[in-house]
Amino acid sequence: MKKIIALLLSLVMAFTFCMPAFAVTESAKPEYDGYPVVIVRGIDFGSLENLEDGSKAMQVNVIDILETVLDVVLSKFVQKEDDFLVSPAMDLVWDIMGPIASNPDGSSMDPKVGMKQYYGSIDEFPEELTDDYLAISGEGNLALALRDIIGAENVFYFTYDWRKSPEKIAAELNEFIKMAKEQTGKDKVHAAALSMGGMVITSYMYYYGNASLDSVAYLSGAHNGTYVCGDALNGRIVFTPDTLEQSLLHLIEDGGLNFFTWLALKIARVFGVTDMLCDFVNDFVKDSSAQVYSGGLRDILGTALGMWALCPDADFASGRDYIFKGEEEKYASVLDQLDDVEAFVKSTESTIDKAYADGVKVVFTSNYNQPLIPIYPRAALNSDSTLESELTSNFATIADFGKTLDADYIATKAPEFISADNVIDASTCRYPEYTWFIKDADHVAFEYGTQFADFAVDLIMSEEQPTVDNMTEYQRFMVTDALYNLYPLV
Repeated sequence: MKKIIALLLSLVMAFTFCMPAFAVTESAKPEYDGYPVVIVRGIDFGSLENLEDGSKAMQVNVIDILETVLDVVLSKFVQKEDDFLVSPAMDLVWDIMGPIASNPDGSSMDPKVGMKQYYGSIDEFPEELTDDYLAISGEGNLALALRDIIGAENVFYFTYDWRKSPEKIAAELNEFIKMAKEQTGKDKVHAAALSMGGMVITSYMYYYGNASLDSVAYLSGAHNGTYVCGDALNGRIVFTPDTLEQSLLHLIEDGGLNFFTWLALKIARVFGVTDMLCDFVNDFVKDSSAQVYSGGLRDILGTALGMWALCPDADFASGRDYIFKGEEEKYASVLDQLDDVEAFVKSTESTIDKAYADGVKVVFTSNYNQPLIPIYPRAALNSDSTLESELTSNFATIADFGKTLDADYIATKAPEFISADNVIDASTCRYPEYTWFIKDADHVAFEYGTQFADFAVDLIMSEEQPTVDNMTEYQRFMVTDALYNLYPLV
């Protein structure tokens, strides 16, 4: 027994004397000494708020929407009115979106409405940027993934009022990046630009250069705008039976709805119900679009300069003429500012080219195999459910959703640029060696703890310029499963 007690005492004493050594080893663990990461989030309509009391600026009431639909049915099919939808629809639009409308000079009609900003690293806002809050968005999930690797003190989360001009948002981002550098003692940052954040980081480079940027990751970036914005600003709103049916069937597949729902949609198409519905909506759009824009959409979206920054350059001039025709004097201030916005929109390629030339590491991800909302002429294109893949990839050749490239076309192309599903030719995108395509991934889908989030982090934090050749763990073409694991597309 004495020997056992002596052995135990010896072990306790040994552990006690070793504890300082263990402590030194732990404290000597090297801390992250690289550049901080600035996450530039995408557009968030619902986050505009009253900055005085924190209440949401836009409130959606489902009952009001249903009542408006009932008014439509009664006025069209019972009372046989020609202007059946315009009045109740515009009343509803103003009830929901009126609080975020802008003045003819582009300023907010309600000066109290804006976007809350987090001026500091995410560890300085423990009561606001909680795990639960960040986990509701792809940008927030990415912030959590980065926090685990480089520490919350090195992760910065930039938000902005998307209604402002790209020049004003860029000025705010410039100050934000200065702050991040001062807090961390670094002379550069990594930038992760998601969705509309792609436009924002490009505007920052356009107005302020790229000397403060070590890398820029365009993750489902809207730096080339979006066709839905270009079509909407040109009054090109149209429903087509094919795209509507595709979208509904895709929703059924994702939601796991039953065979009878699928059958009902097929029967509706066979008997012309889908076509009748599209004709009904298209007639309204054709007959009342001028009233709709003059009745409020001009002041809700037309004066939001940030929306114009998402308008592809080919649609810009015609859209400006469509929205403001006959009202040029009243909206002279906005029109003057739009000249500068258009110049920026047309500079995207040269701005990014300059970043490469200056040594900034720039990469792109483009998700595909999702349908778009079927309300505009180009809604048949392939997408990540929000942005057209053609634009996020810098103009790869991509077959429409649900289709493949022609065999004759594929035969003339180098096979390494053709996806295994014969949907994409990556050779035509502007930066093919720096662009990754992910099949079945939703827009900005960086779920925390998944391989897809790890992929984004690796692109952001790479010490050398990532390419599809040197990032051997990630193929040019990949596919995700429901848990956002990544696999080579075969």
